[in-house]
Amino acid sequence: MENILWLFETSPIPVWPVTLIGWLGWFFIVVINIWLAWKWLPSLPRDRRGWGMFVGLAVMVVICNLVIGIRMPAGAALPLPGIPQEPRGPAIMLLSATPLLLAGILLGPLASMILGILAGTLRFLWDTRSIFTPLELGMLGALFSLIVRQRYRTRSFAILREPLVAATVFALIYSPVYILDATLASSGSLAARLDYALAGVGVRNLALAVELLVAGFILQVLLAAFPREWAPKLPLEPSPIERSLEARFLFGSGSLIIFLLAFLLAGDWLVAGASARQMLRDQLQGLAGMSSQSVPFFLETGQNLAIQLSKRRELAGSEGTELVQVLKEQAQAVAYFEQILVFDQTKQLVGNFSTQESAQATLYPEENAGLDLIFNGVISQTYAIPPDDQSQGSAARVSFVIGILDPATGQPVRGLIARTCLSTNPFSLPLITSLKSVTDLGGSGILLDENSRVLYHPVASQIMSQYAGQQRSDAAFFDDTAPDGTRNLVYYQPVNGRSWVIVLTVPAQRVQQIAISIAAPLSIMVFLLAIVALVSLRMGIRRITISLQTLAAETVRITQGQLDHNLVVDGVDEVGQLRGSFEQMRVSLQARLAELNQLLLVSQGVASSLDVKNAVQPVLEAVIATGAAAVRVILPPQDNESGQPNTIILSLGPRKDAYAVYDEKIAHFVEQQDRFFAVDATHMLGHKASQSIIGPISFFAIALRYENRQYGVLWAGYDQSHPFADSDERFLSTLAGQAALAASNYHLFRSAEVGRQRLAAILASTPDPVLVIDQYDCLLLANPAAARVLGVVNEVSKGQSIEKVVRQVVLLDLLRSTSPDKLSTEVII
Repeated sequence: MENILWLFETSPIPVWPVTLIGWLGWFFIVVINIWLAWKWLPSLPRDRRGWGMFVGLAVMVVICNLVIGIRMPAGAALPLPGIPQEPRGPAIMLLSATPLLLAGILLGPLASMILGILAGTLRFLWDTRSIFTPLELGMLGALFSLIVRQRYRTRSFAILREPLVAATVFALIYSPVYILDATLASSGSLAARLDYALAGVGVRNLALAVELLVAGFILQVLLAAFPREWAPKLPLEPSPIERSLEARFLFGSGSLIIFLLAFLLAGDWLVAGASARQMLRDQLQGLAGMSSQSVPFFLETGQNLAIQLSKRRELAGSEGTELVQVLKEQAQAVAYFEQILVFDQTKQLVGNFSTQESAQATLYPEENAGLDLIFNGVISQTYAIPPDDQSQGSAARVSFVIGILDPATGQPVRGLIARTCLSTNPFSLPLITSLKSVTDLGGSGILLDENSRVLYHPVASQIMSQYAGQQRSDAAFFDDTAPDGTRNLVYYQPVNGRSWVIVLTVPAQRVQQIAISIAAPLSIMVFLLAIVALVSLRMGIRRITISLQTLAAETVRITQGQLDHNLVVDGVDEVGQLRGSFEQMRVSLQARLAELNQLLLVSQGVASSLDVKNAVQPVLEAVIATGAAAVRVILPPQDNESGQPNTIILSLGPRKDAYAVYDEKIAHFVEQQDRFFAVDATHMLGHKASQSIIGPISFFAIALRYENRQYGVLWAGYDQSHPFADSDERFLSTLAGQAALAASNYHLFRSAEVGRQRLAAILASTPDPVLVIDQYDCLLLANPAAARVLGVVNEVSKGQSIEKVVRQVVLLDLLRSTSPDKLSTEVII
């Protein structure tokens, strides 16, 4: 790492998007920022204190983003595709995010967005070089402000209000944002842009995470130390997941689905990338192995052929045409060498044959040194020399330097130089074909000699140049950066038994291309499945919430007394069962209210009349309303009463006369049990439904008992099977109780009337005057003898005060004993 005092060490070098899709993506994000800014426009400071705070934080943003930081190493980061520059690691300006997040807490989302754009512009010019940086930091500041200023009471939202927690969340979710922006900002193919984004996401995310966590920690400490100085605390309110069951399920299950989707996509991409890298490695390893096996065979063959040629006696002593003819015969016999040269001990050319007319016979430095070694005892050497025409050749040549020995002495007398080109030699064609096949992968196959010079390269200008890439002692597969900034995958394969090396390089974007081809179908399928899952989840939850809303509306109707609205039951699942239960409750409540209304009418009827027929009539009508074919009330005469010679029978319904034959049996049942409910009465009553005898299928019978005294029986029969629920039994029992009350009132009235008649007869037959008064000294009854005592008073008003009656009697006596002329004109009673 490198300490940074300020970022002004380098001049601003902005890098603009070079593709249309990059500019379209940038403008789309700009439109989103403008829309959010317009939405949050009222959140700007409105007083002098707020504007002063905004200006102070803006100054802090400039200072903290340009002064005091750390430059991270580039790591695996790459320069922008197509720009040959050394990649540079991002800068960590330790306090850069503190004023930005502080503005989000104190001033609101719009102020935080403006300061974020300001901070991003500074970093864009002197650090990241990405035009998306201002938009990233602007959105980050606004969203941070929204999260920490929300006043939802749910625990998860309360945790997100903590600055350190919110900063951590943004640090974790920044990676996909950076990958998208870096892909849009770069140029080249999708694989190249994606490779650039993935290579730099690690260090960039780490740099931003450090800045956010430092700011979050500072703000968390300030919040704990000065809680009253923060933004005004509004009352807590229910969160969206509390207000809506649908939102709760979508937030919970939807978040889980999105997390699983992101996890699957990331795993799919990682697995696809690893598989693509392994596939590419295996392919390069196979090509390198095949190429390395061809090198020893090619060199050994050439060396053996050159040694065999040097052993011919003609080469040691022949000259001129004879020597050239021998060389020609040997070159034509085996199509290996394209040029054969013979030099004497003074390095003078004594023989030359070439298959190409333009071939030169001059010695190269390596060959010159080889001839010296021959005459010093090193008989055989192999060297790599430049191609004869470098502008056309794509491979170097190989020169075999062999000593020609004198047959008599065995000492070298001449030197043989046999040259061949790697690109035309039939024995090197497998090697060259293997190296050329790498170009199909977008890479390069390179052959190096023992001095790391390039013997074969797809680019002719690279022949005989020094290889600048990494070198290893053993076979290895590693990443390397090309001089133009492109990241390459390199397979380095030394040739066994030789000092030559096979180097196969493929751009790293090839891995991304293979990974895309592998991961794209599965990613699309996972994405579609996630959409289907979210839509299905919402539709399922929507059905439940609609049912609950319907039930809520039905509850309102019930509270308003509207019980005549039917609720449609269209399912058998839990929601359907709930709707069914709610509809059953509505029907039951409606029935109970109807029963209460009927009971009210029955109670009014019983209370309004002492005539048993009129009092019991509402009871009969209420029983008929339950579906009975006939209802009958049997009131036998009571033992302590007179004047009721026969049993009173009250009945109602179309079958009231037909069911009369069962009165005796029903009364017998009631003697054994006060209440009797029979759903199937065909066998109990001695008839069958198929016979001509008309009888009830179901019936009930209840004894009319009031205050431990039985007055009769109430029973009803039904033409159809009628199950009696508990509520039905309670209702009918209540009706029977009202009928028993009416019968009790009737019998009490008859008993009182009989007593009154007897008292009247006794008083009428008594010769003594009798006056009956109540507790208030009011006259209730006077017999005829009392009326005769009163004289002119023919009738004494009932309810009149007894004192007034006595005064009236005294006054009458006074009037009878006084003459008319002595009567006073005023009489006070």
